[in-house]
Amino acid sequence: MNSNKKYIAKVYNVTLWDRKPWATTMGTRKKMVCEEPGGGCYFFKESYKNYPWEFWSEVIASKVGQFLEVRVANYDVAYYKNPEEGYIAGCISKYVHERESEALIHGIDILLEEKPEFDKKKGKDHSFQLIEKVLNNFPPFKPYVENIIEAIVFDALIGNRDRHQENWAIILEVGKLRRFSKYPKFISLPLLIIRIALWVLQNYIFKGRTTPLLGYRFSPLYDNGSSLGREIAENKIDEYIYNVDHDQKLRKYSLGKKYQSHIRWNDQHLGHFDLIRKIRTIHPNWVNRYLSKFVNNYNHDRITEIINHIDDDFKPKNKDYCLTSKRKELILALFHIRYSELKQLLNEL
Repeated sequence: MNSNKKYIAKVYNVTLWDRKPWATTMGTRKKMVCEEPGGGCYFFKESYKNYPWEFWSEVIASKVGQFLEVRVANYDVAYYKNPEEGYIAGCISKYVHERESEALIHGIDILLEEKPEFDKKKGKDHSFQLIEKVLNNFPPFKPYVENIIEAIVFDALIGNRDRHQENWAIILEVGKLRRFSKYPKFISLPLLIIRIALWVLQNYIFKGRTTPLLGYRFSPLYDNGSSLGREIAENKIDEYIYNVDHDQKLRKYSLGKKYQSHIRWNDQHLGHFDLIRKIRTIHPNWVNRYLSKFVNNYNHDRITEIINHIDDDFKPKNKDYCLTSKRKELILALFHIRYSELKQLLNEL
């Protein structure tokens, strides 16, 4: 157990933390941006009301991702007291970038430059081909095609269906631009940095020019929580792990048509494993590298221990937020099925 202590979720009470009214976040979950007393900005994200335990999928994906050596944002557990609703629990993560010197440029910001009519609402244009084209258009971004492939393989393992155009990003290191510090006082420095970064994107990157003022890196993976059976209600879990036909039902759920990658292959909406097969026809080395990485790093006993103890420090104020033993068993079963599919895919060579 001691070797897995670092994977136990920390628990934060953010009731008295300061909110940051100027900050905005993308995505569909209810979020707030808050600052820890003494510094440190965080995103706090609630679950959908229909499944209040959902935040555990985000936390588990984070901790298991770290164990598998994936560059993934670290998520822990947090709660606050709402005078009307009582205690609200969710997951919390620090900014993945330094807001005083860097800007987070989401995939959608880059894709719109190549395809202004991009379907922002449903993301029907969000294909591997478009992503690759946009990244290859600017030489410093070319290596990030490999990062996208790693994200897709990771999504295949956890069953993440929501790697949409706002759920991957590139970090622009714009700290060197801070010497141009004469700006209107009513504009916050982080907002100014974002505006400068977007200006550089438009005037340098998308026109094929480079600038020594910027550094770049692919963001750690975030918003991985639409995964690991998060929408299966507590009273339905028995059907997937105990009933006579549970194995067949679990496989159908995990590998069926509804479990597809948000990232398409041209205009085809494919399951994760079929998408990986398609990508391997043009990038065999990268695909095989990450298949090998996940298959070789996967350790069922260690992952079981991580999941069984991840909530050791959580004392829920509301039982709806509990990570029950049944749900842990369900999540482990889903991991096993999808790991087996990755292993089979690797052996298809």
